[in-house]
Formats: sequence, C-alpha cells, structure tokens
Amino acid sequence: MSCELDALQSAAHCILAQPPANEQDLTVNLVWLDEYERTARGAPGLLAIAPPVALAVACGVQGAPYISWLTGFLVAVGMPILLANHVGNRGRAAERDLNQRWGGPPTTILLRMESSTSLDAVRRQRRGDVRRVYGAPLPDGRTPRAKADEVYHAATLRLRSKASDHAKYPRVFAQNKTYGFERNVYGIRLEGRLVATASVVANIGLFCVSVATSSDTSIVAFVAALLVSLGFSLFWFRWPTAQRVREAADRYAERLLDAAGEM
Repeated sequence: MSCELDALQSAAHCILAQPPANEQDLTVNLVWLDEYERTARGAPGLLAIAPPVALAVACGVQGAPYISWLTGFLVAVGMPILLANHVGNRGRAAERDLNQRWGGPPTTILLRMESSTSLDAVRRQRRGDVRRVYGAPLPDGRTPRAKADEVYHAATLRLRSKASDHAKYPRVFAQNKTYGFERNVYGIRLEGRLVATASVVANIGLFCVSVATSSDTSIVAFVAALLVSLGFSLFWFRWPTAQRVREAADRYAERLLDAAGEM
C-alpha cells in the first residue's frame, strides 16, 4: 500500500508542481503552496476535482480560449489557496473527531504512563528524551489523565517546533506529509465521493446524448473520461478509512518522538 500511496502522491505532486503547458506565465507551484501543502492539502483537492476535469476535457472545452482565461483568473485570485484551506480545515475537523475516538492524539497515547508497571523500554526511552527536550518533568502514573494530557500536549508542541527543520529531520517531515495526506483525504471523503459519483452519472448521460445525436464529440473521449471517473470513484469509496489515518498517525508520532533522541 505504501507504494500505491507514493505513486499517488508523486503523480499529484508532478501535476501540482508543473505549470500548464499552454500558460507559461503560470510558472508557480500550485501558486504559493509549499511542499507540505502540495502533498497534504493540494493533492487531496486535486484528487477530488479530477473527475469533472476529465469530463470537461472529454467535452472538448480544453480547446476553448476562455478556459485558459478562466484558469488564469482563478489562479490569480488564489483559488489553489482556497481549495487547500478547505481541505486542511476538513482534515483538522476529522482529526479532532478521530482523536476523541482513539482516546487522544497518538503522541499522547505513546507517552502516557497509567501505572508504574505500564512502561516498556521503548516508552521509557522516549519519555526520557521528550523530558530532556521539553525541559520539565513529565507526569507520573499518579497524575490525573486530563492534567497529564495537557503536559503531553505542551511537550509535543515543543517537540514539533524543534523538529520543524525538514533538512535535519527528513523522516519526521516525510511521515508528517503522509499523515497529512491520509487525514485530509479522509476529511473530504464525502465531497470526493459526491463529486466522483456525479461525474460518472453526468458522463453516462452525455455519452448517451452524444451517441443519440451523432455528435462530433469523440465517443472515445467520453469512454476514457468515464473510466477515469470510475477509477476515482473506486479510490474515494475504498481508500479513505479511519484505520489508514490511524496507521499514518502512529508512524508520524513514533518518528516525532524518536527525533527527540537526536536533539
């Protein structure tokens, strides 16, 4: 599955990072989005809007000049940022809901010490490293959970701040991007499913109209667009799951806590 995710992220990154072939002036990497935003926010948004884009191409609108003008206008007014912000907001909302279901953020769960016998060697080492970076003692097993979790949250924020150097902590950054992608795809799964399903229905309808009216529009193009829409529908109905987000969140939490040993 990691290979599939890497392929999806790589394909989306290439599309997001390249200017449109017919708009050389738009030499912007999805306009003002950094590497994290392109992967964690831009890519999910691109996956959501891909089906109607494929349908538009099938309709032949890609040759109309006004499409280029409209694209330039949307880029100029910051449409990529609006899309990325929406995806990020939906992802953070999903994160809050999932953390409640899980009993807390994965970093907090990994640091908790519910009793004196609950520590294993790895957790003991991580707590020691985090305590050193945080600069204050971590709660013991007698501290009420709510109060202890506040300390773990503060310690995690401190750790994230010190691990923000992507060049120095590339594995933390890589897992953060993967987690952000999974979380945000899960967050906009309903929009993705709705858009993909609507595109399939519209594609079928336009295909039937094209055949019935002997339209000059290429039937092959509609078939190709339909296959694309079906593929994205399969993605949106199968890929986003809470379990997939949890696995990515755990990997990111582990890499972040392990980075404390390098600080």
